[in-house]
Amino acid sequence: MNKLAFTFVVCILPVMTLRTLVVIDSLDTLNTHSQFLADLQSVSSSLDMKSVSNSNLRIRFLEERLYDLVVLLCTSDSSGHYLNQQQLLEYFDEGGNLIIAAEQGVSRLYRSVYHEMGVSLSEVSSSLGGLLVDHYNHANDDHTLLQLSNGVLFRGLGMSNTIYQNH
Repeated sequence: MNKLAFTFVVCILPVMTLRTLVVIDSLDTLNTHSQFLADLQSVSSSLDMKSVSNSNLRIRFLEERLYDLVVLLCTSDSSGHYLNQQQLLEYFDEGGNLIIAAEQGVSRLYRSVYHEMGVSLSEVSSSLGGLLVDHYNHANDDHTLLQLSNGVLFRGLGMSNTIYQNH
């Protein structure tokens, strides 16, 4: 399901000169998100891929954005990251496009960034780890596997809107 959601987001970006940075925390991401990354490559004039623990990781230099789009596929643990909340929010507030993946175990850093941008993620402390639960539209007696009206199955974090404050 994540690939479908990401592919949709990429398709709505205008075709233009798009400098894109993808930040990953594991080489496994290249396999698990290969279709999404291929789609992203097709709409980007340049695509850089860097590890979140790369000490040369920068999204701005001398007050100028280095990328038009930053995609963070590294949300499970924020230790050793070279990007912080202030950098990400300033980048976004200055007109940068930001896609942050979210999954069970999303780090406090990215949970906080989501919240500052107007999205509240369900609490991980619940017995289901923050997964969305539906007691009426579930599949196979698994209340965390949702059967959508178009036949798509979805399992993921619950999200709600909050008020976004420009920084």
